[in-house]
Amino acid sequence: MIKKRGMMQLPFSMIFSIFLIIVFIVVAIIAIIHFMNLWKVTQYNSFLGEFQDDVDEVWHSLSGSSGDIPYEYELPSSIEYVCFANLSISSSGKYKSFYLELARTGAEDSNLFIYPTKAVEPPYHYIKHIDINVIQQDNPYCIKLNNKKVKINLEKEVGEKLVRVS
Repeated sequence: MIKKRGMMQLPFSMIFSIFLIIVFIVVAIIAIIHFMNLWKVTQYNSFLGEFQDDVDEVWHSLSGSSGDIPYEYELPSSIEYVCFANLSISSSGKYKSFYLELARTGAEDSNLFIYPTKAVEPPYHYIKHIDINVIQQDNPYCIKLNNKKVKINLEKEVGEKLVRVS
């Protein structure tokens, strides 16, 4: 008596090997995604540190800065805009449509925001020594990234207490 089977029977070791290959591929993909996110967070935190250092340098400067030379920073590609906003006053200007999303972060004490807010966590930060009151005509004041880079002018005239962003 011979039984006919419609399917070829695979030995257990071959099935187990295929299962292990699939598991290794899934783990490798998860690890790659994790390291890419880690790189994005590291790059964003590096921007925050460099920007605060540059603001402090301009703020400490006795002669003031003309703002002719913009400071340039590289950011993750998921970020489209770097925005400066005062969430305690109403929105105005070209990017007022961004205001609601920035306000949803609940970070009223912050003055620097990332748009879209889902690009990095947290999408807001408080930068010391920035004069946020000068942006009342454009609140938020946003700067678009160009090839993952943003150019920000920092200005402080002699006698001014805080640094202006332009």
